[in-house]
Amino acid sequence: MASRISLERVQVHPDGVPTLEVLASLALPSPPALHPGHGSGAKPYVVQRKQNQYKEIQDAIQGLVSSEQLEQIFKIVDWDDKQQAIDILYETTEATLAQQKPILSQLPKFSLFVEQAMEEFLEGIQRQEEEKSLAASVATPTEAKEPSATSTEPETEEEPSATSTETETDSETVKEAEEIVIKTKAEELFVAATEQADEGSVPIFMDVLQVSPELGEDGMVPKLLNPLKPHHKMGCGRMVEEWELAALKTTKRIMIRQCTRDMAQLLNKASMEHSCAKIFVTGRQGVGKSASLAAIVASARTSGYIVMYMPDGDRMRKLGKYIEPSSTRRGFYDLPFLAKEVCGALLENHESDLHAMVVSPETCNKYLTEEYMKKVKELNREDASADTIITVVDLLKTGSELIDISSACYSASMDTLMNQTTKPFVIVSDEFNGYYDRGHYYHMSYDPLVHKPIPYSSMTLFEPLINTLGVSVADDSNKKRPAKSPPPKNESLSSIQRGGIVVGTTESRAVSRKVTGEMTEAASALSDVSVVSVPPFSVLEANHYLSNLDVTGIGRLRFDQGETVMNEQEMAYLRMVSSSRPQLLLDSTLS
Repeated sequence: MASRISLERVQVHPDGVPTLEVLASLALPSPPALHPGHGSGAKPYVVQRKQNQYKEIQDAIQGLVSSEQLEQIFKIVDWDDKQQAIDILYETTEATLAQQKPILSQLPKFSLFVEQAMEEFLEGIQRQEEEKSLAASVATPTEAKEPSATSTEPETEEEPSATSTETETDSETVKEAEEIVIKTKAEELFVAATEQADEGSVPIFMDVLQVSPELGEDGMVPKLLNPLKPHHKMGCGRMVEEWELAALKTTKRIMIRQCTRDMAQLLNKASMEHSCAKIFVTGRQGVGKSASLAAIVASARTSGYIVMYMPDGDRMRKLGKYIEPSSTRRGFYDLPFLAKEVCGALLENHESDLHAMVVSPETCNKYLTEEYMKKVKELNREDASADTIITVVDLLKTGSELIDISSACYSASMDTLMNQTTKPFVIVSDEFNGYYDRGHYYHMSYDPLVHKPIPYSSMTLFEPLINTLGVSVADDSNKKRPAKSPPPKNESLSSIQRGGIVVGTTESRAVSRKVTGEMTEAASALSDVSVVSVPPFSVLEANHYLSNLDVTGIGRLRFDQGETVMNEQEMAYLRMVSSSRPQLLLDSTLS
């Protein structure tokens, strides 16, 4: 039985899983402040602390300076007198603020902060006055054209040459200025409205089972998140473990956080602008990176996006059974078993979305031999000799059934999906940093002594992902034994035309920290890659997460009748021992 406080506290989105458009504008609580112990380092923490102190001074100044004082200053004509009045206002405000904020007044740069905040405040007031005068100047010519009712003087014809030209030029300039102001204002208002809505908001959960009642073969994960697996060696992270342990089996919830909203905004913008969003998700172990990626997959598929989801990158980089040289791409290598698996998952999730997508003859000739084309037609057509159109569904069906041509079908399908703009195409790959570590696949055609691992960027399965993201790090795994095989030709697939790629790192797998650090630095240095950091829970988020565990019935929260969630000291203890990380917070309720 769940406690009343938990039932009232936990809020589930009314749609179950919101679309990316809805998710992008959802009001959500702010993440916790940066802390050196969370892996962010001392410098970002100090910068944020100073920003918070400065913002507190700004808010205090807005409440101290009255409109009457400002009106008196604006009425002064002489500039020297006006400057003297501003100096007096500054000194008075600083003295009053020092009395109200005795701790802040001890800061070494307190006077400088007050001066800068006062200057920005007055500049904002000045801009408002200029906007009012601009609006008045736009309205004045229109009023001047109206004939006066009391005028009795005869109208005289004006010379159109100089006056009309100047009027047209001025109106065009004013119109352009208005458009720029309106566009800038719209962007500022959206950000301000989002920040304002975030204040006082509470965490919201999405319920995947509400949208996708049908479960997968494992009987645990909804089909909307296929091919996510619950097994600890096959699945990603430990997110599914919460669903396995829950006594309430009629709901599968994921908390929506601001980092998830940031990803939704980037993908939604890329879909509207027909561009490619490149998102690199990072964070410490157990903070919820895998859950954020799963939430994006559920929301994107609910929005009608085509999503290729690869949640178990660590398994795929090791357990491909065997590798062989590509028959159609020189210098590349195929992983047929894994390509067959990916084709089957993509077909199962999006067969209805892919029926109308035709594969161009150029793409077929690039990746499929005549023998491969014959096999595709024989499997999907009654008359294999007829020159019929090949669709993406035909390729995925063939790739999911015939292992000998699964890699070729996968490459041709990916090329088509990445270059089409009919529907947004998104790649979501977890444990992505494993593809930059030392390889686990070997072949004598790459190294006759079979000492050197094949780079993942030379494998047809992973090459589209690595090439689309565009992040590269120095590979020193083969320095002692340089490659004897020829490098692959520059035949890499083009980037996604409409959609994006979302990749997440893992801290729980056997991946070198050096590789993960270099990869994160390389991604941060690229202007077209957005780095999204998943922080630990804030106090509010941690409390709501524990209440959700109480509602779903996990661990000792299942039987304590709300004793834990109603005890603030116990809640504070759980947050402390877990560092407010979701994975450790779940573990703390099981002990």
